[in-house]
Amino acid sequence: MAKILITNEGLSDNLGDQAILYVLRNIFINHEIDFIDFTRNYDSKKLKVKNKKIKKKKPLFLRYITKLNWLIIRAKRYLLASYKSYDLVVIGGGELIRNNLTFPYSLFLIALLIRSKKLIFGVGCEMKFSKRNKILFEYSLKRISKIILRDKRSAYNLKYSMNIHANISSDVVFLISDFHELKQQVKNERVSFAFQSYSAFLSNNQYISERQYISECVKLIETKAKLYKEVKLFHTTENDALFMLKLADAYNNVSPVKIKYVNINTLENLIEYIANSSLIISNRMHALIIALSYNCEIEVIRSSEKLIGFEKEIMHDSFNITKVKHEIYSTINEEIFPLLDN
Repeated sequence: MAKILITNEGLSDNLGDQAILYVLRNIFINHEIDFIDFTRNYDSKKLKVKNKKIKKKKPLFLRYITKLNWLIIRAKRYLLASYKSYDLVVIGGGELIRNNLTFPYSLFLIALLIRSKKLIFGVGCEMKFSKRNKILFEYSLKRISKIILRDKRSAYNLKYSMNIHANISSDVVFLISDFHELKQQVKNERVSFAFQSYSAFLSNNQYISERQYISECVKLIETKAKLYKEVKLFHTTENDALFMLKLADAYNNVSPVKIKYVNINTLENLIEYIANSSLIISNRMHALIIALSYNCEIEVIRSSEKLIGFEKEIMHDSFNITKVKHEIYSTINEEIFPLLDN
Protein backbone atom coordinates (compact mmCIF):
# COMPACT_ATOMS: atom_id res chain seq x y z
CA MET A 1 0.00 0.00 0.00
CA ALA A 2 1.46 3.32 -1.12
CA LYS A 3 1.27 6.59 0.83
CA ILE A 4 -0.30 9.34 -1.28
CA LEU A 5 -0.85 13.03 -0.60
CA ILE A 6 -3.63 14.69 -2.61
CA THR A 7 -3.64 18.48 -2.78
CA ASN A 8 -6.20 20.58 -4.63
CA GLU A 9 -9.10 22.97 -3.93
CA GLY A 10 -11.15 20.23 -2.26
CA LEU A 11 -12.24 22.42 0.68
CA SER A 12 -13.58 25.08 -1.66
CA ASP A 13 -17.30 25.97 -1.56
CA ASN A 14 -17.16 25.11 -5.29
CA LEU A 15 -18.90 21.73 -5.53
CA GLY A 16 -16.99 21.07 -8.76
CA ASP A 17 -13.72 21.17 -6.82
CA GLN A 18 -15.24 18.85 -4.22
CA ALA A 19 -16.20 16.47 -7.05
CA ILE A 20 -12.55 16.33 -8.17
CA LEU A 21 -11.40 15.36 -4.67
CA TYR A 22 -14.17 12.75 -4.38
CA VAL A 23 -13.11 11.06 -7.63
CA LEU A 24 -9.38 11.17 -6.81
CA ARG A 25 -10.00 9.57 -3.41
CA ASN A 26 -11.84 6.74 -5.18
CA ILE A 27 -9.11 6.30 -7.81
CA PHE A 28 -6.51 5.80 -5.05
CA ILE A 29 -8.90 4.04 -2.64
CA ASN A 30 -6.56 1.05 -2.20
CA HIS A 31 -3.78 3.26 -0.87
CA GLU A 32 -3.18 5.34 2.26
CA ILE A 33 -4.37 8.86 1.44
CA ASP A 34 -3.77 12.23 3.10
CA PHE A 35 -5.20 15.52 1.90
CA ILE A 36 -4.08 19.16 2.15
CA ASP A 37 -6.14 21.91 0.56
CA PHE A 38 -4.12 23.80 -2.06
CA THR A 39 -4.84 27.25 -0.59
CA ARG A 40 -7.10 26.99 2.48
CA ASN A 41 -6.15 26.70 6.14
CA TYR A 42 -9.49 25.52 7.56
CA ASP A 43 -11.66 22.42 7.61
CA SER A 44 -14.38 21.58 5.10
CA LYS A 45 -17.80 23.16 5.61
CA LYS A 46 -21.13 22.63 3.93
CA LEU A 47 -21.97 25.14 1.27
CA LYS A 48 -24.32 27.71 2.77
CA VAL A 49 -26.19 30.51 1.07
CA LYS A 50 -25.92 33.65 3.13
CA ASN A 51 -25.72 37.34 2.55
CA LYS A 52 -22.16 38.57 2.58
CA LYS A 53 -21.25 41.84 4.20
CA ILE A 54 -19.21 44.16 2.05
CA LYS A 55 -15.75 44.27 3.54
CA LYS A 56 -13.68 47.42 3.62
CA LYS A 57 -10.38 47.15 1.83
CA LYS A 58 -7.55 46.54 4.28
CA PRO A 59 -4.59 48.94 4.44
CA LEU A 60 -1.65 47.82 2.32
CA PHE A 61 0.58 46.82 5.26
CA LEU A 62 -2.21 44.64 6.73
CA ARG A 63 -2.64 42.92 3.38
CA TYR A 64 1.07 42.13 3.32
CA ILE A 65 0.90 40.76 6.88
CA THR A 66 -2.10 38.59 5.94
CA LYS A 67 -0.25 37.29 2.90
CA LEU A 68 2.90 36.57 4.93
CA ASN A 69 0.87 34.73 7.56
CA TRP A 70 -0.77 32.64 4.82
CA LEU A 71 2.64 31.77 3.35
CA ILE A 72 4.01 30.74 6.75
CA ILE A 73 1.05 28.45 7.43
CA ARG A 74 1.25 26.89 3.96
CA ALA A 75 5.02 26.39 4.27
CA LYS A 76 4.57 24.75 7.68
CA ARG A 77 1.93 22.35 6.32
CA TYR A 78 4.00 21.27 3.33
CA LEU A 79 7.18 21.06 5.44
CA LEU A 80 5.43 18.71 7.86
CA ALA A 81 4.15 16.73 4.86
CA SER A 82 7.72 16.35 3.60
CA TYR A 83 8.61 14.29 6.70
CA LYS A 84 5.91 11.69 5.94
CA SER A 85 7.83 10.27 2.97
CA TYR A 86 4.91 10.03 0.57
CA ASP A 87 5.30 7.74 -2.42
CA LEU A 88 3.42 10.25 -4.57
CA VAL A 89 2.00 13.77 -4.28
CA VAL A 90 -1.02 14.22 -6.56
CA ILE A 91 -1.77 17.84 -7.48
CA GLY A 92 -5.09 18.35 -9.22
CA GLY A 93 -7.45 18.90 -10.81
CA GLY A 94 -9.12 22.23 -11.54
CA GLU A 95 -7.63 25.31 -13.17
CA LEU A 96 -4.58 25.31 -10.87
CA ILE A 97 -1.99 26.73 -13.29
CA ARG A 98 -3.58 30.12 -13.08
CA ASN A 99 -2.48 33.72 -12.78
CA ASN A 100 -3.82 34.54 -9.33
CA LEU A 101 -2.50 35.50 -5.89
CA THR A 102 -2.27 32.04 -4.29
CA PHE A 103 -1.88 29.16 -6.76
CA PRO A 104 1.67 30.01 -7.94
CA TYR A 105 2.91 30.20 -4.32
CA SER A 106 1.24 26.95 -3.27
CA LEU A 107 2.81 25.03 -6.15
CA PHE A 108 6.17 26.70 -5.48
CA LEU A 109 6.09 25.59 -1.81
CA ILE A 110 5.22 22.01 -2.80
CA ALA A 111 8.07 21.90 -5.32
CA LEU A 112 10.52 23.50 -2.87
CA LEU A 113 9.70 21.60 0.31
CA ILE A 114 8.44 18.13 -0.67
CA ARG A 115 10.97 15.76 -2.22
CA SER A 116 8.53 12.96 -3.06
CA LYS A 117 7.55 12.22 -6.64
CA LYS A 118 4.97 14.76 -7.75
CA LEU A 119 2.18 14.40 -10.30
CA ILE A 120 0.02 17.12 -11.80
CA PHE A 121 -3.15 15.37 -12.95
CA GLY A 122 -6.25 16.65 -14.73
CA VAL A 123 -5.32 20.30 -14.29
CA GLY A 124 -6.24 23.27 -16.50
CA CYS A 125 -3.78 25.97 -17.55
CA GLU A 126 -4.32 29.60 -18.50
CA MET A 127 -2.43 31.42 -21.25
CA LYS A 128 -1.18 34.66 -19.66
CA PHE A 129 0.88 35.12 -16.48
CA SER A 130 2.54 38.00 -14.69
CA LYS A 131 6.34 37.95 -14.77
CA ARG A 132 6.50 36.93 -11.08
CA ASN A 133 3.94 34.14 -11.40
CA LYS A 134 5.58 32.83 -14.54
CA ILE A 135 8.92 32.52 -12.71
CA LEU A 136 7.24 30.69 -9.80
CA PHE A 137 5.38 28.30 -12.10
CA GLU A 138 8.44 27.59 -14.27
CA TYR A 139 10.53 26.76 -11.19
CA SER A 140 7.81 24.50 -9.82
CA LEU A 141 6.74 22.70 -13.00
CA LYS A 142 10.30 21.71 -13.87
CA ARG A 143 10.37 19.78 -10.57
CA ILE A 144 7.22 17.77 -11.27
CA SER A 145 7.70 14.10 -12.19
CA LYS A 146 4.80 14.02 -14.66
CA ILE A 147 2.34 16.65 -15.92
CA ILE A 148 -1.02 15.49 -17.29
CA LEU A 149 -3.37 18.32 -18.22
CA ARG A 150 -7.08 17.97 -18.83
CA ASP A 151 -7.44 19.26 -22.40
CA LYS A 152 -5.62 20.35 -25.54
CA ARG A 153 -6.20 24.04 -24.75
CA SER A 154 -4.30 23.72 -21.45
CA ALA A 155 -1.43 21.75 -22.99
CA TYR A 156 -1.10 24.36 -25.74
CA ASN A 157 -1.19 27.23 -23.21
CA LEU A 158 1.56 25.64 -21.11
CA LYS A 159 3.77 24.96 -24.12
CA TYR A 160 3.19 28.45 -25.53
CA SER A 161 3.67 30.39 -22.28
CA MET A 162 6.49 28.39 -20.65
CA ASN A 163 7.72 25.90 -23.28
CA ILE A 164 6.84 22.97 -21.00
CA HIS A 165 5.39 19.78 -22.48
CA ALA A 166 2.40 18.02 -20.89
CA ASN A 167 0.42 14.89 -21.63
CA ILE A 168 -3.37 15.09 -21.90
CA SER A 169 -6.16 13.20 -20.15
CA SER A 170 -9.77 14.30 -19.72
CA ASP A 171 -11.06 15.73 -16.44
CA VAL A 172 -11.35 13.00 -13.78
CA VAL A 173 -14.90 14.09 -12.91
CA PHE A 174 -16.05 12.28 -16.07
CA LEU A 175 -15.59 9.15 -13.91
CA ILE A 176 -17.94 10.26 -11.14
CA SER A 177 -20.84 8.04 -12.23
CA ASP A 178 -18.59 4.99 -11.70
CA PHE A 179 -18.22 5.86 -8.01
CA HIS A 180 -21.55 7.39 -7.01
CA GLU A 181 -24.60 5.15 -7.34
CA LEU A 182 -27.79 7.18 -7.68
CA LYS A 183 -30.45 6.80 -5.00
CA GLN A 184 -33.11 7.20 -7.65
CA GLN A 185 -32.98 7.25 -11.44
CA VAL A 186 -36.01 9.14 -12.68
CA LYS A 187 -35.41 11.57 -15.54
CA ASN A 188 -37.56 14.64 -14.93
CA GLU A 189 -38.75 16.70 -17.88
CA ARG A 190 -36.91 19.76 -16.73
CA VAL A 191 -34.20 22.07 -17.95
CA SER A 192 -31.82 23.36 -15.28
CA PHE A 193 -29.57 26.39 -15.50
CA ALA A 194 -26.40 27.04 -13.49
CA PHE A 195 -24.91 30.44 -14.28
CA GLN A 196 -21.60 31.80 -13.03
CA SER A 197 -21.85 34.71 -10.63
CA TYR A 198 -21.47 38.16 -12.11
CA SER A 199 -17.96 38.53 -10.63
CA ALA A 200 -16.86 35.17 -12.10
CA PHE A 201 -18.29 36.16 -15.48
CA LEU A 202 -16.39 39.49 -15.43
CA SER A 203 -13.09 37.74 -14.73
CA ASN A 204 -13.23 36.22 -18.24
CA ASN A 205 -15.15 38.80 -20.26
CA GLN A 206 -15.23 42.45 -21.23
CA TYR A 207 -17.15 44.67 -18.86
CA ILE A 208 -20.92 44.76 -18.94
CA SER A 209 -23.14 45.86 -16.07
CA GLU A 210 -24.70 43.31 -13.76
CA ARG A 211 -28.10 44.37 -15.05
CA GLN A 212 -26.99 43.55 -18.61
CA TYR A 213 -25.65 40.16 -17.54
CA ILE A 214 -28.90 39.32 -15.75
CA SER A 215 -30.85 40.43 -18.81
CA GLU A 216 -28.83 38.07 -21.05
CA CYS A 217 -29.44 35.22 -18.61
CA VAL A 218 -33.20 35.95 -18.54
CA LYS A 219 -33.34 35.88 -22.35
CA LEU A 220 -31.62 32.49 -22.44
CA ILE A 221 -34.02 31.07 -19.86
CA GLU A 222 -37.00 32.36 -21.85
CA THR A 223 -35.89 30.46 -24.96
CA LYS A 224 -36.20 27.15 -23.07
CA ALA A 225 -39.09 27.86 -20.71
CA LYS A 226 -41.77 26.98 -23.29
CA LEU A 227 -40.21 23.62 -24.17
CA TYR A 228 -40.07 21.93 -20.75
CA LYS A 229 -42.49 21.16 -17.94
CA GLU A 230 -40.05 22.51 -15.39
CA VAL A 231 -37.41 25.22 -15.55
CA LYS A 232 -35.15 25.56 -12.53
CA LEU A 233 -32.00 27.31 -11.37
CA PHE A 234 -29.25 25.70 -9.29
CA HIS A 235 -25.67 26.57 -8.32
CA THR A 236 -22.27 25.00 -7.72
CA THR A 237 -20.60 27.77 -5.67
CA GLU A 238 -21.61 30.10 -2.86
CA ASN A 239 -21.17 33.23 -4.98
CA ASP A 240 -23.19 31.64 -7.78
CA ALA A 241 -25.98 30.89 -5.29
CA LEU A 242 -26.29 34.54 -4.31
CA PHE A 243 -26.41 35.54 -7.97
CA MET A 244 -29.02 32.89 -8.80
CA LEU A 245 -31.33 34.23 -6.10
CA LYS A 246 -31.06 37.65 -7.70
CA LEU A 247 -31.62 36.16 -11.17
CA ALA A 248 -34.71 34.22 -10.05
CA ASP A 249 -36.25 37.45 -8.70
CA ALA A 250 -35.45 39.29 -11.95
CA TYR A 251 -36.99 36.53 -14.09
CA ASN A 252 -40.12 36.17 -11.96
CA ASN A 253 -40.73 39.93 -12.15
CA VAL A 254 -41.09 39.82 -15.95
CA SER A 255 -42.45 36.33 -16.64
CA PRO A 256 -45.93 34.92 -15.94
CA VAL A 257 -44.35 31.47 -15.48
CA LYS A 258 -42.40 31.47 -12.24
CA ILE A 259 -38.99 29.85 -12.07
CA LYS A 260 -37.78 27.94 -9.02
CA TYR A 261 -34.35 28.14 -7.46
CA VAL A 262 -33.01 24.88 -5.99
CA ASN A 263 -30.70 25.35 -3.00
CA ILE A 264 -28.09 22.58 -3.22
CA ASN A 265 -25.41 22.50 -0.53
CA THR A 266 -23.72 19.09 -0.83
CA LEU A 267 -21.94 17.27 -3.61
CA GLU A 268 -24.26 14.25 -3.26
CA ASN A 269 -27.34 16.44 -3.70
CA LEU A 270 -25.76 18.13 -6.72
CA ILE A 271 -25.05 14.78 -8.41
CA GLU A 272 -28.57 13.46 -7.74
CA TYR A 273 -30.17 16.67 -9.02
CA ILE A 274 -28.10 16.89 -12.22
CA ALA A 275 -28.38 13.19 -13.04
CA ASN A 276 -32.19 13.35 -12.96
CA SER A 277 -32.50 16.43 -15.18
CA SER A 278 -33.25 16.26 -18.91
CA LEU A 279 -31.00 19.15 -19.91
CA ILE A 280 -28.26 21.10 -18.09
CA ILE A 281 -27.32 24.53 -19.44
CA SER A 282 -24.36 26.14 -17.72
CA ASN A 283 -21.08 28.02 -17.82
CA ARG A 284 -19.82 25.94 -14.88
CA MET A 285 -17.71 23.20 -16.43
CA HIS A 286 -18.07 20.57 -13.72
CA ALA A 287 -21.86 20.85 -13.69
CA LEU A 288 -21.67 19.99 -17.39
CA ILE A 289 -19.17 17.16 -16.86
CA ILE A 290 -21.30 15.56 -14.14
CA ALA A 291 -24.27 15.73 -16.52
CA LEU A 292 -22.29 14.03 -19.30
CA SER A 293 -21.08 11.34 -16.91
CA TYR A 294 -24.71 10.42 -16.22
CA ASN A 295 -25.70 10.68 -19.91
CA CYS A 296 -27.67 13.92 -19.58
CA GLU A 297 -28.02 16.41 -22.42
CA ILE A 298 -26.04 19.63 -22.02
CA GLU A 299 -25.62 23.06 -23.58
CA VAL A 300 -22.45 25.03 -22.94
CA ILE A 301 -22.67 28.76 -22.24
CA ARG A 302 -19.51 29.93 -23.99
CA SER A 303 -18.42 32.63 -21.53
CA SER A 304 -14.67 31.91 -21.35
CA GLU A 305 -11.75 30.49 -23.32
CA LYS A 306 -11.91 27.42 -21.06
CA LEU A 307 -15.57 26.74 -21.92
CA ILE A 308 -15.07 27.39 -25.63
CA GLY A 309 -12.25 24.82 -25.62
CA PHE A 310 -14.37 22.40 -23.59
CA GLU A 311 -17.26 22.69 -26.03
CA LYS A 312 -14.97 22.00 -29.01
CA GLU A 313 -13.69 18.82 -27.38
CA ILE A 314 -17.03 17.32 -26.34
CA MET A 315 -19.76 18.71 -28.61
CA HIS A 316 -19.29 16.49 -31.65
CA ASP A 317 -20.79 13.25 -32.95
CA SER A 318 -17.77 11.15 -32.01
CA PHE A 319 -17.97 12.04 -28.29
CA ASN A 320 -18.69 8.94 -26.26
CA ILE A 321 -18.64 8.93 -22.45
CA THR A 322 -17.63 5.26 -22.32
CA LYS A 323 -14.64 5.97 -24.57
CA VAL A 324 -13.65 9.03 -22.48
CA LYS A 325 -13.74 6.98 -19.28
CA HIS A 326 -11.68 4.20 -20.89
CA GLU A 327 -9.02 6.73 -21.94
CA ILE A 328 -8.82 8.18 -18.40
CA TYR A 329 -8.46 4.71 -16.87
CA SER A 330 -5.76 3.89 -19.42
CA THR A 331 -3.85 7.00 -18.36
CA ILE A 332 -4.19 6.04 -14.70
CA ASN A 333 -3.03 2.46 -15.27
CA GLU A 334 -0.27 3.17 -17.78
CA GLU A 335 1.14 6.52 -16.61
CA ILE A 336 0.17 7.10 -12.96
CA PHE A 337 0.16 3.77 -11.12
CA PRO A 338 3.67 2.94 -12.46
CA LEU A 339 4.91 6.02 -10.55
CA LEU A 340 4.02 4.14 -7.35
CA ASP A 341 6.17 1.16 -8.33
CA ASN A 342 9.38 3.00 -9.18
